[in-house]
Amino acid sequence: MGDFVPELIFFGFTLGVDLIICGCLNKAINTTNNLIRDLKCSPQISIDEEMQIRIQKHPSCVSDEATNTLTIPYAIIRGDVTPMEKALSSNYATDLMGVIQKVAFTEHKRKLNEKARWVDSKDAIAQYTNETPFSLTGLQPPQYFVFEEPWRSQLEKWSKNLNPTWDSISVIKRPHVEVSNWSFATRIDLDTVFDQFENDGAGKFGKYIMGSIVGDIRKGVQTTEEMLTKGTTLTGIGELVSGPKGVTLQPPSDGRPYYLVKNSLSSLIKEMEGSRAVNRIFLKIFL
Repeated sequence: MGDFVPELIFFGFTLGVDLIICGCLNKAINTTNNLIRDLKCSPQISIDEEMQIRIQKHPSCVSDEATNTLTIPYAIIRGDVTPMEKALSSNYATDLMGVIQKVAFTEHKRKLNEKARWVDSKDAIAQYTNETPFSLTGLQPPQYFVFEEPWRSQLEKWSKNLNPTWDSISVIKRPHVEVSNWSFATRIDLDTVFDQFENDGAGKFGKYIMGSIVGDIRKGVQTTEEMLTKGTTLTGIGELVSGPKGVTLQPPSDGRPYYLVKNSLSSLIKEMEGSRAVNRIFLKIFL
């Protein structure tokens, strides 16, 4: 009897852990199922001269006379990133402009833990974010945008141009959707444009010996810069609002995920289906 009680407690504990894990996996699968269904059913709105008319005529459009706006609760758009004002310059990458800039400084160390084992650790020293208002512009240009060369060549020239007078949306004059509150996005795809590690080892042997004694060895500092660069093609998924000042993409009022990703819609759905398949495999393991 004395041996039976601990075994029973252990069995109950492991069963409880299994139930918690299965519950979490099942919730993740159901959430992914709902999201995939929403993405497949949500309207895809082209960014062109007929965009506002198309929003107005869509069956899911909600009209608000008080604000004089038309809203599609969950819609999908795809376009090129375009600054609304002056673009940001990269601090480290040459001739690179964008609308979002994240810079982080991370200290890498080796520390002696409670079990007298050396383990690697990272501590954030400092980080900052810069941004400028931006929009997604139509992938297909209006006729007046075609000059002496194909329009894509003109866009490539624009995306690499460092002249501040070229930054504004008014320069390329294409239909656009302003992106609001990007920081609330469930996922936003930024490019790592700079990643450098400065080693502290060279010429600092004394500090290394002292660090070994106190159990805290500084290895170096890593500097990274991420940007959303001008001209990047993004898929935006969220609440689409058409008003007197134009069209805006913003976080959904109903709490559904807000996406600003490089994936096409079909690629994003396949990615989610892959994640769901993995969760189903783990669920079968724990059942």
